[in-house]
Amino acid sequence: MYTKHEFKEQFAKVDTDELIANALRPLTEEAMQATRELLQERGIEGHTLELKVDDVRRDLIGRGSVTNQCDCCGCNTGFLPLRLGQQKFCSERCREESVLAAKSVNLAPDLIYEHALTIKFGECPKCGEPGRIVEMRPAFHVLSLLWLHRYSESMELCCRSCGQKVNAWAAVGCMTLGWWSIPGLFSTPYTIVKNIAAMLRADKHAEPSAALFYRARLELARLIPEFNGSHWPV
Repeated sequence: MYTKHEFKEQFAKVDTDELIANALRPLTEEAMQATRELLQERGIEGHTLELKVDDVRRDLIGRGSVTNQCDCCGCNTGFLPLRLGQQKFCSERCREESVLAAKSVNLAPDLIYEHALTIKFGECPKCGEPGRIVEMRPAFHVLSLLWLHRYSESMELCCRSCGQKVNAWAAVGCMTLGWWSIPGLFSTPYTIVKNIAAMLRADKHAEPSAALFYRARLELARLIPEFNGSHWPV
């Protein structure tokens, strides 16, 4: 294992933005100490470091891939993708989500957590019933026809009762449209079982899931006014 001094020698050649991006990754304690010391030697600490971290996070979000996959959801973008800078998207919804993710970078975690709890124990956005646990609930889909085979997973923000209906319709869709290719013969039963398992899964009064936390982050970012400066207001 490298010592802190050896990490400093390695990282000394890295520019500041890449050094900050490196600090956002899981590092050993020695590597993290070396990174902090190098940033301090370059005059990047305190509030200045916070602003630079926000800029680097936005830059990482805004980078596009070299494949034909959507830079938000990973689906195929087809021949005419929607674009935003270096990124490409399969839909306007994904493009908007990428913008909101960049805007949400410097939102306070406590504020996001509080909003996630408000969503979780508020009214179900599908049926409007209060007092039910609202969560991001997965549904699983298979579509196959001869040469075409597509598996996908969607997330619905709803209570357990509405989620069960979503899973039931997803299972019906699999039974109707999933069998008509050789891969579909194998993936369709598995996908139906996943939907049934999701229907039977009991709710627990636990912390908001990572998916709900992310949804709360995007909802709060939608409230941030457009801003032409280098940083979004908190």
